[in-house]
Amino acid sequence: MRRQEGQALVIVIAAMLALQVTAWAFLSRMNVEQRLAGGSVRQFAALFAADAGLQKALWTLEESPPEASGGGPLDSGLQEALETGAFAVETVESLPDGLIAIVVRGEAGGAVRRIRALLRVGPEVFAYGVYGHSAVVFDGQARTYVVPCRANGACRQGGDLAAGRIIWFGNSWVALNDFRGRWLSLREGPISDRYLLGAAVALDPSLSLLDLVLAGDAQLLSGPEQAPVDLEELRRRVQGLGVRRLRIRGPFQMPVADMRYLKALADRNDANALTNSAAGAPWDDRLGTRAGSRYTEDEFEAVLDYLKDHPTRVLRGIVFVDGDVELEHRTSLTIVDGALIVDGGIEIQTGARLEVRHGPGTRTLPGIVAWQGGGLHIRREGLAIIDGLVLSDKDVNIEGGTLDVAGAVAAKNFLNTDGTAVVRYNSAVLSSVGIRRVGRGFAELLSWQELR
Repeated sequence: MRRQEGQALVIVIAAMLALQVTAWAFLSRMNVEQRLAGGSVRQFAALFAADAGLQKALWTLEESPPEASGGGPLDSGLQEALETGAFAVETVESLPDGLIAIVVRGEAGGAVRRIRALLRVGPEVFAYGVYGHSAVVFDGQARTYVVPCRANGACRQGGDLAAGRIIWFGNSWVALNDFRGRWLSLREGPISDRYLLGAAVALDPSLSLLDLVLAGDAQLLSGPEQAPVDLEELRRRVQGLGVRRLRIRGPFQMPVADMRYLKALADRNDANALTNSAAGAPWDDRLGTRAGSRYTEDEFEAVLDYLKDHPTRVLRGIVFVDGDVELEHRTSLTIVDGALIVDGGIEIQTGARLEVRHGPGTRTLPGIVAWQGGGLHIRREGLAIIDGLVLSDKDVNIEGGTLDVAGAVAAKNFLNTDGTAVVRYNSAVLSSVGIRRVGRGFAELLSWQELR
């Protein structure tokens, strides 16, 4: 009997030891799991802190003074403590094509995560496909297509149409982003307007819809009487209106063309020296011996006369003209990998053609800058095919002609009367060469990746 009682005691003690070992293992496992869970939480918190630092950097670049738009406000080391951690901007690097690379460190409870982001910063007005500092006007049988960047997912917002004082639809026959299978004569040749967005229209028709942005005290007007209307009333009055919504923003400030800098670039552009020699000889020694691409009004007229007789020749690089440029009836001018900068106005007469084309290495050059003069005027059957920014401190006036832009348009007034305007927004215009930002900016996040 006593032997059986002893055996029971041994069994009880062994069971208690087994339970104790199991409990110890369970508690150890729980501690390990808790530490691992806490580590994961801290890792996520550190990543979120780094992302918060990236968003703060974007905001700082947008709000910074114009002279610091190249990354200056971040150079001193943006950092901030959060409730669950902290972030700091470690490095800021200026890259080609007007890009900025930044590295942001996030910390939380000893965990550290770093991300590297690629940004583009520029004037806020360039975040829209068409911007009229004073007015945007559609009249006659004007057809206008502004293909917003959300169609290709290339930018955070914008790519739409904005004005600082009025957006006026003169009659019910005008059309804005009305994709009804009409044929257009553009850089691709005769195409259907549905081709502008390709299959995206069929997959998601809302991609073709625009936002209209009223900046400051701007108004939406309709009809010959210029009656103020809301969006619903405008939709009743204008049938061909592909507008998604109306947005109200604070006032924008127009950027400024740095003409001295652009002149210097043209002076150093010797890609057209042979054309200058042929156009100037034998009656203009100054033009005939010029290596650079800066011209007076009369000298550029001589270059155009030479190109008229040699239609296969093109100009290259940045071309600067001190005065007005007029492309006469049925003449053409092509500039490759450059820009046409005019200290005056540009007139494209009936049937004339102007092309400014960019390649991968020149996509941040402006296309046209018409400053302190008559702006850009395209008459009936005239055609302008422009890569990059079209910027004017006067009017961009499409009077029965066609403007085909892969970039953006910013002018004092954008006027389309009986013409066709197609603007395929390209956010590369944010960092256009030779343009100084005034006031608030727009910072676009292109990509980011975590550094290991």
